[in-house]
Amino acid sequence: MSLQGVAAVVSKSLSGRNLNRDRKWARLVMERDDKQCKVCGGKENLHAYHIFPRDKYPVLRHKIDNGLTLCRGCHVRWHLIRRQMRQEDKDRQLVSQAIRY
Repeated sequence: MSLQGVAAVVSKSLSGRNLNRDRKWARLVMERDDKQCKVCGGKENLHAYHIFPRDKYPVLRHKIDNGLTLCRGCHVRWHLIRRQMRQEDKDRQLVSQAIRY
């Protein structure tokens, strides 16, 4: 991407258009989930979580079905679990490669 392209993306995100859409998306996700954490049922410190990461799946960024309401604690645990799963996948790949040789 050219420098002008990067500047255009940054400018667009700073303009508030994406920020407003992000806030609307988060509000709609939380309303759909009755403003409670879908893991523990908590009702404080809620976050709208992207099931498929918005940076890897930009077309799903504002799709309500790609959202899940989580409290802060469950959100943190969710990321730790995903990180651990990615590491386990890497470990499995390494073991599988080692076995082939």
